[in-house]
Amino acid sequence: MHPYQAKICDISSLQAGMRLASPVYDFNGKMLLSQGVVLSAKHISLLQNLLIMQVTIWEDRSPNLPEENTANEPEFPYIEEAFAEPEPVLDLSPRKEPITSSAPFQMLWDAFWSQSPQSELSMHYRRLLEETKHIFSSARLHSRLEKELLNTLAGDILVLTASPVQVLRCLHLHPRNSPYIFHHTLHVALLSALIGKQCDFSEERLQALTLSALLHDVGKLRISLEVLGKQQPLSEDEKEKVRLHSLLGFRFLQKQKEYDLPVLMGVLQHHERLDGSGYPLHTKSDKTHVFAKIIAIADVYDAMTSQKSYGTQHSAFIALDEIQSSILSGQLDTHCGQAFLKLMQNHLAGEWLELTDGRFAQLLFWELTGTHSLVVQTPEKEVLDLQGNHLVRPLRFIPPLYFTDGNTH
Repeated sequence: MHPYQAKICDISSLQAGMRLASPVYDFNGKMLLSQGVVLSAKHISLLQNLLIMQVTIWEDRSPNLPEENTANEPEFPYIEEAFAEPEPVLDLSPRKEPITSSAPFQMLWDAFWSQSPQSELSMHYRRLLEETKHIFSSARLHSRLEKELLNTLAGDILVLTASPVQVLRCLHLHPRNSPYIFHHTLHVALLSALIGKQCDFSEERLQALTLSALLHDVGKLRISLEVLGKQQPLSEDEKEKVRLHSLLGFRFLQKQKEYDLPVLMGVLQHHERLDGSGYPLHTKSDKTHVFAKIIAIADVYDAMTSQKSYGTQHSAFIALDEIQSSILSGQLDTHCGQAFLKLMQNHLAGEWLELTDGRFAQLLFWELTGTHSLVVQTPEKEVLDLQGNHLVRPLRFIPPLYFTDGNTH
C-alpha cells in the first residue's frame, strides 16, 4: 500500500506540517502554493485571509516518518514544481470485472483531468470556481457585490459554454473540493447559459441571464452558516428561513441599484412554479420572467445531481425524469424545458455510465419523450435496451479515460 493518500481538508482543520497534494489557486487562477509544499502557520493564515475554504493534503499512512525542515519554505511560491513523492500508480488497462458503486473514482477523475485537453478545461473551471468563491465570500463579509467582477465572470462562463460536452463533464465528473453552494452557483450559471443558447438568446441577453443565474442564491448570504451547513433535516422554522432567500436576494440587489429588472426577476422568481405552487410569491406562468423559468430548470437539475451535506444525490437520468414530469404537470416551462432536454439528449450521447448492476456502458441513445428509454453499449459491444427495466438503471457518469478502446468523444 502506498504510504500517502490524498485527503480534502477544511481550512479550519489545517495544521502546520501538512503537505499539499494539489496546488492551491487564487480566484484569478494563479497558483498560490504548489503541490508538495509543507504548510506553515503563515501559509494557513494567508489562506484564511484569502477565503480559501478547502485544500487537498497528503495524509501519511506510515507512522514515525522524520519531520520536514520548513524553515526556508517560501510563503507563496508561484511555481509549478512537481511533488517529488511518487503518486499512486493508476492502472488504466481495460477491466473485465465490474466494480461496485463505492469504487474509488477519484483517482480516475484526477487522471482524466490531468491530461490534455482536459487539463486546460479543468484549469478554466477551477478558476471560475475560485472567482465565484471570492466574490460571494467577500459579499458575506462586506455586504456588497462587485458588479464588474460578476460581469467578467459571466462573460468567462459564456466562453466555457462554447463546448457543451465539456461543460457537462465538469458538472458530472469534476472533483468537488469546495462547499456545495459555490459549485451549485457556478453550475446553475453554466446550465442556464446553455439553455439560453439553445433558445437562441442574443449575446446581450445571454450575459444578463448568466449574471442572474450567478446571483440566484445570493439571498443565502443573509442566512446563517449554521442553517446552510446543517447535516440533519431542517426544522420547519429553518425551512421557512431558507425559502426566504430568493426574496432576500432580490431586496439585497435592489438596494444596490445596479441591476436591471430581468436580472432581479430571475433571482426573485427562480423557485416559483408556473401553476402557482412555488415561492415566495406564488406567481403563475404569465407573471414569471423567462430568466426565472430557465434558472428554475438548471437549479432543479444541479440540486438533484449534486453531493450535499444533507439529502440524496440522484443520477442525472432521475433528475431528467423529474424535470420532464414537472413540465408535463405544468410546473416548469414547456419551451425552456424542452430546450434543456434537447440539449441533454444531444450532448450526453457517447458518455460512459456505471450501471446499478456494476457494469459499465456507453450511452448510445436517450429517448427525449421518455427518459426511461435508454440504449447503451458495454465495452464488450453488448447493446442493452434499458426501456422499462427497473432493475438495471444508470447510476452515474464515469471518466471516458477509463476505457482505452477509443470509444470516447
